[in-house]
Amino acid sequence: MSILIADDNRAQRTYLRDLLERNFAHYLPVVEAADGNEVVSLTQQHRPSLCILDIQMPGISGVKAARAIWKVLPEMRIIFWTQFPHEIYITEIRK
Repeated sequence: MSILIADDNRAQRTYLRDLLERNFAHYLPVVEAADGNEVVSLTQQHRPSLCILDIQMPGISGVKAARAIWKVLPEMRIIFWTQFPHEIYITEIRK
Protein backbone atom coordinates (compact mmCIF):
# COMPACT_ATOMS: atom_id res chain seq x y z
CA MET A 1 0.00 0.00 0.00
CA SER A 2 1.37 3.42 -0.88
CA ILE A 3 0.26 6.96 -0.14
CA LEU A 4 0.49 9.99 -2.41
CA ILE A 5 0.85 13.45 -0.83
CA ALA A 6 0.11 16.54 -2.93
CA ASP A 7 0.90 19.98 -1.55
CA ASP A 8 2.70 22.91 -3.14
CA ASN A 9 4.17 23.84 0.24
CA ARG A 10 7.37 21.78 0.56
CA ALA A 11 7.46 22.15 4.37
CA GLN A 12 3.92 20.75 4.67
CA ARG A 13 4.74 17.82 2.37
CA THR A 14 7.90 17.05 4.33
CA TYR A 15 6.06 17.23 7.65
CA LEU A 16 3.33 14.88 6.47
CA ARG A 17 5.77 12.47 4.80
CA ASP A 18 7.89 12.29 7.97
CA LEU A 19 4.78 11.71 10.08
CA LEU A 20 3.60 8.90 7.80
CA GLU A 21 7.02 7.26 7.55
CA ARG A 22 7.47 7.37 11.32
CA ASN A 23 4.01 6.12 12.31
CA PHE A 24 2.71 4.16 9.34
CA ALA A 25 5.76 2.49 7.81
CA HIS A 26 3.66 -0.39 6.48
CA TYR A 27 1.95 2.09 4.10
CA LEU A 28 5.15 3.05 2.31
CA PRO A 29 6.32 4.23 -0.11
CA VAL A 30 5.15 7.82 0.07
CA VAL A 31 4.93 9.52 -3.33
CA GLU A 32 4.97 13.33 -3.48
CA ALA A 33 3.50 15.88 -5.89
CA ALA A 34 3.90 19.65 -5.82
CA ASP A 35 0.90 20.66 -7.95
CA GLY A 36 -2.49 19.46 -9.13
CA ASN A 37 -1.39 18.35 -12.59
CA GLU A 38 1.47 16.31 -11.17
CA VAL A 39 -0.79 14.54 -8.68
CA VAL A 40 -3.14 13.36 -11.44
CA SER A 41 -0.24 11.98 -13.45
CA LEU A 42 1.47 10.33 -10.47
CA THR A 43 -1.78 8.79 -9.24
CA GLN A 44 -2.34 7.11 -12.60
CA GLN A 45 1.29 5.97 -12.70
CA HIS A 46 1.65 4.68 -9.11
CA ARG A 47 -1.98 3.86 -8.23
CA PRO A 48 -1.54 4.56 -4.50
CA SER A 49 -4.00 3.27 -1.94
CA LEU A 50 -4.64 6.76 -0.62
CA CYS A 51 -4.13 10.35 -1.79
CA ILE A 52 -3.82 13.29 0.58
CA LEU A 53 -4.48 16.46 -1.40
CA ASP A 54 -4.05 20.10 -0.53
CA ILE A 55 -7.16 21.89 -1.75
CA GLN A 56 -5.38 24.91 -3.21
CA MET A 57 -2.41 24.15 -5.47
CA PRO A 58 -0.86 25.52 -8.68
CA GLY A 59 -2.00 24.04 -11.96
CA ILE A 60 -5.35 22.60 -10.99
CA SER A 61 -6.80 22.64 -7.49
CA GLY A 62 -6.93 19.58 -5.29
CA VAL A 63 -10.69 19.38 -5.86
CA LYS A 64 -10.29 19.40 -9.65
CA ALA A 65 -7.42 16.91 -9.37
CA ALA A 66 -9.66 14.61 -7.33
CA ARG A 67 -12.36 14.76 -9.98
CA ALA A 68 -9.81 13.86 -12.67
CA ILE A 69 -8.49 10.99 -10.55
CA TRP A 70 -12.00 9.65 -9.81
CA LYS A 71 -12.82 9.57 -13.54
CA VAL A 72 -10.01 7.04 -14.06
CA LEU A 73 -9.93 5.45 -10.59
CA PRO A 74 -13.41 5.85 -9.06
CA GLU A 75 -12.46 3.75 -6.03
CA MET A 76 -9.53 6.03 -5.07
CA ARG A 77 -9.63 7.21 -1.47
CA ILE A 78 -8.80 10.87 -1.08
CA ILE A 79 -8.32 12.99 2.01
CA PHE A 80 -8.38 16.76 1.53
CA TRP A 81 -6.40 19.06 3.77
CA THR A 82 -5.85 22.77 3.76
CA GLN A 83 -4.80 25.74 5.82
CA PHE A 84 -7.61 27.84 4.39
CA PRO A 85 -10.74 28.08 6.58
CA HIS A 86 -12.96 29.44 3.80
CA GLU A 87 -16.28 27.67 3.43
CA ILE A 88 -16.10 27.96 -0.35
CA TYR A 89 -13.55 25.12 -0.43
CA ILE A 90 -15.81 22.84 1.60
CA THR A 91 -18.74 23.65 -0.68
CA GLU A 92 -16.63 22.83 -3.74
CA ILE A 93 -15.66 19.44 -2.29
CA ARG A 94 -19.29 18.56 -1.58
CA LYS A 95 -20.18 19.04 -5.24
